[in-house]
Amino acid sequence: MGHAGRTYRSIARYWNVLDPILKGWLADGIESLREITQDDVKRAIATRKGTPARSIHIVLRNVFRALRQEGSIFRDPTRGLVFAGINKPPPSVPSDRLAGVPAMRRITSSAS
Repeated sequence: MGHAGRTYRSIARYWNVLDPILKGWLADGIESLREITQDDVKRAIATRKGTPARSIHIVLRNVFRALRQEGSIFRDPTRGLVFAGINKPPPSVPSDRLAGVPAMRRITSSAS
């Protein structure tokens, strides 16, 4: 079972995401990707928010999946991790549209 090759552009993009993470892991005394735990991955993702955090999650998941397929590692620390996504508040509803909602009519009429 193999995996698709990556373009130079993809590899460069992956490297830009991985480089600070790998340097951090080295500074923490981790010398092999076999030592990486799910907690290490969670901490790496937690260093960013929103889209950059999602990018870290995707890159690490793809790299560890490929390493596992190649037999370079035996367990994938990203397996089972789910990215919570980007939490954005729902768009606001204009008050003229809310005026037609029965519950809102009761709230506004009882307040007056």
